[in-house]
Amino acid sequence: RAVLEAMSSGCCVVVSDISDFHRFIEHGKNGFLFPAGDIGTLRNILQSILNNPAVIQEISLEASKTMKQRFTDKHETLALLELYQQDAMMA
Repeated sequence: RAVLEAMSSGCCVVVSDISDFHRFIEHGKNGFLFPAGDIGTLRNILQSILNNPAVIQEISLEASKTMKQRFTDKHETLALLELYQQDAMMA
């Protein structure tokens, strides 16, 4: 839930692929995904975006756009609720 809220707020998110975030995050376009436990890939992503502030700005804008586009539709709202329920069951 927090990741989707961050994207809606225009944050550049970097998350592992252990959840269903791949349904919302297109790697390198509106956020970043890395294989769970792959610290090397995580480090490379973080170094890349920290060395290029323009990338952060571009990804942040796309993240916000994605959330606005995807969640104006009833079907996508139901998908979000399903994701929240899955997260609640994992907690």
